[in-house]
Amino acid sequence: MGIEELLSRDDLPEDAKSIIRRELHTRQETEEKLRRERDRAEDLINAAPVVILVLDSAGRIVRFNRHLEELSGRTPAETRGEDWFTTFLPERDQLRVRRVFLQVVKNMPTNGTVNSITTRDGREIEIKWYNRTLRDGQGNTIGVLSVGHEVLG
Repeated sequence: MGIEELLSRDDLPEDAKSIIRRELHTRQETEEKLRRERDRAEDLINAAPVVILVLDSAGRIVRFNRHLEELSGRTPAETRGEDWFTTFLPERDQLRVRRVFLQVVKNMPTNGTVNSITTRDGREIEIKWYNRTLRDGQGNTIGVLSVGHEVLG
């Protein structure tokens, strides 16, 4: 039974209907506040002059920001779900960087690691990474957040 259906019932006292309307209004306001906060966070992530990357616990790409898109020439839509290591890293670095990733998944500190990423056109760009384990509400590891910046000459 939907809210509108419930509110149209004759056997429901008017004060109960009032409470339902008030709660519904509060819920809608809260949802709108959450949408605004999410949009604000998205704007910050996309405006940041650093690479922001989220991988799942298997190393697959969940998302990344506009800065990585601009550096690499690859879009999140085309790479979502792909293996980060084989998609973005030179072959010579894949095993080493995967080991670092596995340390982060186990919540071991690895900040300050440096490796190159490959661009769509084959160039390499060196990035210094700072990593953090991501956990769900029960404390289970669900992925890794990596923030990086270009290492300039």
